Amino acid sequence: MIDLFASILNKCSRLSILLIAVALILAIGVLDFVTGYDLSFGLFYTAPIILLSWYVSRTATIFGALLSAIIWYFANSLAAPDLIGQPVLLWNTAIRFGFFVAIAYPLIALRETYTRERESARTDPLTGVANSRAFHESANLELMHAKRIGYPLTLLYLDLDNFKTINDTRGHAAGDELLKKIGHALKSELRATDLVGRLGGDEFAILLPDTTEDQAALVIRKIEQALSRETDVMESTVGVSIGAATPSMLPAIIDGMISMADSRMYQAKKSKKGHIGIY
Repeated sequence: MIDLFASILNKCSRLSILLIAVALILAIGVLDFVTGYDLSFGLFYTAPIILLSWYVSRTATIFGALLSAIIWYFANSLAAPDLIGQPVLLWNTAIRFGFFVAIAYPLIALRETYTRERESARTDPLTGVANSRAFHESANLELMHAKRIGYPLTLLYLDLDNFKTINDTRGHAAGDELLKKIGHALKSELRATDLVGRLGGDEFAILLPDTTEDQAALVIRKIEQALSRETDVMESTVGVSIGAATPSMLPAIIDGMISMADSRMYQAKKSKKGHIGIY
């Protein structure tokens, strides 16, 4: 049940969750007012605050804590105007606000740590694109979606030609710098819906959802131009070979498309049709 609830919230936008939290705070305030001063529902305000701290942002959480304290203040002042003085009520409101913030901040810190660890586990630390495991996971999900909806998929496989010469003649630092530039170029040129991953060494894969073979050819030209623009053209011995696969019948898993594109990449490498000077 908790997993189902979390799955639903993960699919909601931040604005939607913010509106849900505000509605909960207002509902608790109404309940607090209706039941009177003797029966307190103050603890229930922590639920929407926890929701904001985990799923929205630090600013939204502070807003939720402040709104909860203000709603609690009015609910109690209207429910029992003669039973409690304003100084005491204001003091209690300030304490409530401090309590709500104290509850939220450890959760915010935990969420930020969790997000950093999750991203680092899924991102190639050198190039900034997805690592092999993350790429395979996301690509397989996209593959299942494409098969269900019925739109075309294209997978590009990139491999640097003679990359070893950079490491041998200029050192590994120069090779790493080249890979960083390639990762930056790929991310900057592709759509937000496209998946980019480093499969290992100097090999990259790109999954293009809803992209035909003709459309993929335009993307390849953009990539070649971006790689030339992002890197220093110092020698023509290092280039990139690109293989593309747009199968009419999608395979069961993404490895099938990777294998097809990899095979075509080697054909391009042998013929030098995919070779361009990028370093």
